Amino acid sequence: MGRGAVSATGSGRNEIYSDAAAPEDPVAVRNVLYLPARRELSKFESAGVAGGVMDCDHSEGNLMSRRTIMGAAAAMVSTGAAAQQAEPRTKGPRVWLDMDQKELDDAYDQSVYAPNRDQMNKRRVSDSDLVRERLGAPKRIAYGTTPHEMLDIYPTRNGNAPVAVFVHGGAWRGGYAKNSAYGAETFVRAGAHFVVLDFINVIESGGDLIPMIEQVRRGVAWAAKNAASFGGDPSRIYVAGHSSGAHLGGCLLITDWEKDFGLPHDTVKGATLCSACTISSQCGCRSDQAT
Repeated sequence: MGRGAVSATGSGRNEIYSDAAAPEDPVAVRNVLYLPARRELSKFESAGVAGGVMDCDHSEGNLMSRRTIMGAAAAMVSTGAAAQQAEPRTKGPRVWLDMDQKELDDAYDQSVYAPNRDQMNKRRVSDSDLVRERLGAPKRIAYGTTPHEMLDIYPTRNGNAPVAVFVHGGAWRGGYAKNSAYGAETFVRAGAHFVVLDFINVIESGGDLIPMIEQVRRGVAWAAKNAASFGGDPSRIYVAGHSSGAHLGGCLLITDWEKDFGLPHDTVKGATLCSACTISSQCGCRSDQAT
C-alpha cells in the first residue's frame, strides 16, 4: 500500500500508515476496505434499506444489491483515504470570480474534472473498430471542397430509411469520424442510416469556431440533398452530438436551411445533444433562441 493507507482497527477507528508501516498481507488489505465498507452497509441496514431486493444478490434484475452497496461503500472509504493524502495547496490571487489561476485553468482541463477521459476515448476507438468488423467499412464521401469535409455512411438494409447524422466531440480540438462509429450498429440494426461527419478543428482553423459550424452545416445539407442516393429519406434527418459536437449540433438547430441551402426550414426533424452542449454567440444564436 502507498502512503496514507487507511486501516480499520478493532476499536472501529481508521488509522493512517506511513509507507514503511503499510500492511501488505491479504488480511490487512481486507481490513483497509472491507471492514469500513461493512460499517457503511450496516448504516443502510439499520435504516431499513436492507431486505427485499438487497438481500437477493443473485437476480440480474436487481438494481440495488448487497454487493452493490458494499462496492459503493468501499469506494467511499478509498476515496476518503485519497483525500487524506492530498497535500494542502495555498490559494493564489483571484483572477475570476473566486478562482485563482490554477482553479480557472483546471475548469477548462478535462483531465482534471474527468480523469477517465483518456480511457473513455480509447474505448470509443476500440468500440468503433469492433463496429466496423461487424458492419463492414463505411462509404466514405466528400461533402465539401476541403480535405476535412468528409463523411462516413453506415447504411441500413431498409430503403427510404431515416438518417441519423452524428457530430463527434473532442473539445473542438480533435476527433475523427472513424473513431466515432461506436453508435452506428444500434441505428443500423434498428433500420436507420448512420452518418458521421469529419470537419476542421479549432486549432486548424486558427482558433475560429465559425469554419467548424459552417462545415457541419454543409455536411447535414449534403445528407439531406443526397439521402436518396444511399437509401435515405430526406424528410427524416436527425442530428446527434456529443460534448463539443453537441455545441455544433445546437448551431445546426438554428440554421436557416431555406436561405442558406435551399432546403425546407425543418430539414432537421429532431436532435439529441448531450454532455457540454453550449449554444453561444459563436453560432449566431440570440439569447432567446438558446433553449
